[in-house]
Amino acid sequence: PRLKLAVHSVGPKTASLRQAGGELVIKGPYLNGLFGLRYLERLAGKKALLLVRGICQAASVPVAQSLVRQGNKCIAVFDPGKTEKIFVADYYTDLKIPILEGSIYEKEGRDLLHRLLRTEQPDLIFSGGSNAQHEDVLRELRSLGLRIPLVVTSDFTVCCGEGICGSCQVRTVAGRRVRSCKTQLTPDDIWGWTQEVKK
Repeated sequence: PRLKLAVHSVGPKTASLRQAGGELVIKGPYLNGLFGLRYLERLAGKKALLLVRGICQAASVPVAQSLVRQGNKCIAVFDPGKTEKIFVADYYTDLKIPILEGSIYEKEGRDLLHRLLRTEQPDLIFSGGSNAQHEDVLRELRSLGLRIPLVVTSDFTVCCGEGICGSCQVRTVAGRRVRSCKTQLTPDDIWGWTQEVKK
């Protein structure tokens, strides 16, 4: 099988990948890159809204594939961010998922999000981006009085990926310290932003 690798070069580690030549050794897979996974696994024959920014386009593809495979209708809003382009458009075309462009960091993007929440009435939202993006999405949901299950990409540091070094450790709203690379959490466990989500 072929593996396509998308890299956003921001520092010495990612920059060194450009100098790797023709061969790379990749460790993985890390199976805990999403929080709220149980909501994704349960959704079938419903509607999902995907909000995707920057390099998280890569992580959004298997999410979109899973949603379509389970018979869900999807719509995606992409913010190219620092990547400056939508590099997974072909995958979404194949899945027959329409892509709109907009950034929730700007008024036009927030207006688009509000409009989609009203017109599409999604049963699930996927937020692929930074923790700041996840916070903004939840802030918008709360401002509209909506309680929609949320699946988010993990934006926490992962170093060893084995739960040993502790760099991925986060404190839950209940005060527990957990290693996020190994513990399956929901956004509510981590941030306590949502109320009880609809089943």
